[in-house]
Amino acid sequence: MIHPSTSSWYVIDEIDLTSLIVEYADLERLCDALERTADALPELPDDAEARRLRVELEKRLPVHEARSTALFDRLFAPAPGESALASALSRIRERAAAHVVLGQDLASALQTHPSALPPSTFGFMLRNFFESCRGEIAFELLTLIHFGETRLTPAARSLLDRSLARPWPSSRRPD
Repeated sequence: MIHPSTSSWYVIDEIDLTSLIVEYADLERLCDALERTADALPELPDDAEARRLRVELEKRLPVHEARSTALFDRLFAPAPGESALASALSRIRERAAAHVVLGQDLASALQTHPSALPPSTFGFMLRNFFESCRGEIAFELLTLIHFGETRLTPAARSLLDRSLARPWPSSRRPD
């Protein structure tokens, strides 16, 4: 368990990562819903689905950004000379903030029915968001595995490995 008063070498247990893994699963479901929306274009989602997506984009992303940033900062307070770790943490913070902004843009596009954006533009925005979000989830998992390697309990390592190895839905399965 995380103890802020201890050194940066405390053990990372499964309990430390569980809420983050649950958030990743929620983000994956959001990405899947946005992918279905993109696949259905030029048909737009009905008002109820558009409202649900807007709430997810406007509320879930800022909460995830704050929680994941706090967790990574607690787990990996960089020591002097750890430039790779500092770079990885910087990327995680920057990409999380970028996803919040992209999410706000998508929420705005979903606000107007019919969308003021051409379907090709809206589709590009949707695909850019969900593909980059999925990539960042993988990057964060790999960051946890790589930089936490010697500090992960077997249960924590197993949780991360299972999360990274989740099967792809058929629409995302590489050819």
